[in-house]
Amino acid sequence: MKQARSRTDNVIKSGAWSSVAYLLNVIMGMYCQRVFILEMGYDLYGLNAMFTTIVSTLAVSELGIGTAIVFSLYRPLAVHDEKKIGALVSLYRNVYMIVGGIVAIGSCIMIPVIPSLTGFKVEQFIGAYLLFVLNVCLTYFFTFNQTILNADQKTYIVSIITCGSKTLYNILQIIVLYATHDFMLYTATNLICTLGGNIALNGYVKKHYPYIRKYKNESITVQEKKLIKSKVFALIYHKIGGYLVNGGDNFILSGFLGVATVGYYSNYTFITNTLKSLIASVFAGFMSGFGNLNATEDSSRSEVVFKRARMVYFTLYAVTSAGLYCSAESFLRFLYTDQTVLPHYVLLLIVLNYFIYGYSACYGDYRAAAGVFEPDRYLSLIVPILNVIVSILLVKPLGIAGVLLGTFICYAVKECTAVPIICCKYIFKCKTSKHLTRLWIDVAVMLGICVLSDKICGLLVIDNLILQFLVRGFLSVVIASICLLIVYGRTEEFKFVKGVIIEKFLQRGRNK
Repeated sequence: MKQARSRTDNVIKSGAWSSVAYLLNVIMGMYCQRVFILEMGYDLYGLNAMFTTIVSTLAVSELGIGTAIVFSLYRPLAVHDEKKIGALVSLYRNVYMIVGGIVAIGSCIMIPVIPSLTGFKVEQFIGAYLLFVLNVCLTYFFTFNQTILNADQKTYIVSIITCGSKTLYNILQIIVLYATHDFMLYTATNLICTLGGNIALNGYVKKHYPYIRKYKNESITVQEKKLIKSKVFALIYHKIGGYLVNGGDNFILSGFLGVATVGYYSNYTFITNTLKSLIASVFAGFMSGFGNLNATEDSSRSEVVFKRARMVYFTLYAVTSAGLYCSAESFLRFLYTDQTVLPHYVLLLIVLNYFIYGYSACYGDYRAAAGVFEPDRYLSLIVPILNVIVSILLVKPLGIAGVLLGTFICYAVKECTAVPIICCKYIFKCKTSKHLTRLWIDVAVMLGICVLSDKICGLLVIDNLILQFLVRGFLSVVIASICLLIVYGRTEEFKFVKGVIIEKFLQRGRNK
């Protein structure tokens, strides 16, 4: 009981600190993005998005080694096996030094290809691109520091340090954009601040985990190497498939509709990625909590805890989906121009993909924490091929909507069907029908809430865009919350989540 209470406290602490830190970064990031577009234009904005896509695709060289090693850390951390932790972290650090080198070489090889994808000449982007790549590679060299803290349910430490470096980064970028309009200097500020944040994290880990250096020359056993190897080979498929699905959209849009279209679409993905990251910060401690739970509890207890966590995932993604659907267009019109606003049916597809990918992550996170990667490894390669075929067939007649439909099919097949089945079979050891039925009912409920909220918000006539955004956003959140209370208010997991909120927050408030 004491361990369960400690696990809950760590999850809440990590979620609270991570959310506050991320909200501060979001505010600065949105303003920085607005300044970038107004000062530099959509072509450079689209070019920057392509840099991210290219380097993310090359990061497939990581091959899931990090995820497999993180999974291996949960039990040693739970039982305080310092020697084992030191050996695993040493292995992780050495592997990622190699990965960073591979990404650097691969990124340089891609340089001659970028002009055909973006329309820019090499001399127009080479300096900024190399700085961008160096920034990513340096992150790989220090990433083991975040890993040990995340696995040890101390994500809030990472959030505090990251928040400080990102805030400084956004301030410097805004100054550079206004003062110089120099894309290369803009990229250099990111490199400086990322390096500073990683050095701070490295110092914290050295101070609080001194045994990592003490046991850095230790090695894991042959059996442990075999287990990690098995997980890595399975994760290779997942990593390649994931990058092809998530990164393939920008390549297709750029090739068929132009790099400026990638910029317009990136406005929406910036919002959805911001919301995903904000919610992920709430769930910052869930992953390590799941890992700790799987290492110490039986399957029946795991399913009970999972259902409660699933309710939190669903509630946050359903409410934010309604807010996104009702207020995103007002927000973009306020920040930029009417030209940046895509058709309303495209927004519905964006919201649908945002919801099903984010909500189904509750199964994906639990599966990752349990280290069950093998069953659907081949499906992970089939799904992106399906995505490319559907997207290419539909992009000309339907435009962006065709690409989004291809992505939806991928998410529906893998994230919303295959992964829940795997969790039920290998982790919860229960029937899959109830989980799948509940998941797709939740998708239908979310769509119903979005349509209802949009209809009600549409009755309001407000000319001022910022006031329109605020009112529609607030009203949609209220409507969604009422609908969720009506539909799910009597379920055990909803009552549990409400009880935790009251106990952990309201009672603390009274004690102060």
